[in-house]
Amino acid sequence: YYCPLVLSVVTIASLVVSLLVPPVGLSVIMAASSSIDVMADCRMGEWIIDSGAVHHMTGDPKVFHGYKLSSGKDRVSLADGSSISVAGKRSLPLLNKFLVHNALHVPHIPLSVSKITKELNCKLIFSADRCVMQDLVTVKRIGIGLASDGLYRLPMRAAQALMTAVSQATKNREDSLQLLLRWHECLGHLPFGLLRQLYICSRLDMTMVSCDVCHLAKHVRASYPLSSHRSNEVFAMIHSDVWGPAGIPSCHGFQYFITFIDDYSRNTIVYLLKDRSDVPTVIETFIAYVETQYGASVKTFRFDNAQEYMCQSVDSFFQK
Repeated sequence: YYCPLVLSVVTIASLVVSLLVPPVGLSVIMAASSSIDVMADCRMGEWIIDSGAVHHMTGDPKVFHGYKLSSGKDRVSLADGSSISVAGKRSLPLLNKFLVHNALHVPHIPLSVSKITKELNCKLIFSADRCVMQDLVTVKRIGIGLASDGLYRLPMRAAQALMTAVSQATKNREDSLQLLLRWHECLGHLPFGLLRQLYICSRLDMTMVSCDVCHLAKHVRASYPLSSHRSNEVFAMIHSDVWGPAGIPSCHGFQYFITFIDDYSRNTIVYLLKDRSDVPTVIETFIAYVETQYGASVKTFRFDNAQEYMCQSVDSFFQK
């Protein structure tokens, strides 16, 4: 019985933890995000990085804390064409931090296999003589496995020290990003390019930081759909609105303006106002202007029910 598992992306690989004694003298250089290099001997056990494994597997029952027994019919196919039985499966802790799910206990397999998935949040880049492990969050190189005897080997002890260093580096980076965003908000969402000029922010990495508020503020509103209702005559329907007050009045004391938009031609006429109480007088002036200059009559007058339109004088004028 073959255990199928489709790899979603080419960078997803698998880690094989060898329970055998590796060749003497083999060592792997690990580079943490804090730029501290760790040289570790591999005689304590290691990961063997394998991009062809299709499932999590281990032959060591001690790494499980109890598991679900298999029916005995499940088997795993090996590269040489043979197959071996599966004793059971359960989630398996990796480096006391990550959890790989549905790991298989295969008693007769000499190696332990653990497939890197999104749970580890990293990717592997293979070359002829090495395999580079890269963190997806910090985009930093977190490990190098050197090729030996056709395998890419990564020592367990170095990996544990590396994970500790990477965890601390990630925490420091998150604290720096929080400090940067706090100053960004306190200074009225100052652009990050200008924020870099501050001494306290000059050494912070701004390549991965972004502000959701700034992105939303730059969005534009979608256009309104075209209306199928339009007047058939010039000045038959008028849309009106009042704007103001302005922060600084004009030299003649105007602080408001009122607009009259012709529904047919979209022509806009603007009158300046010193106060909202001038609205009834200006409406009468506009209606008289349309009748005198264009020989047209306003049949429909639309507004937003603002207080200046709902006064007694405007209502009396339209009832004439």
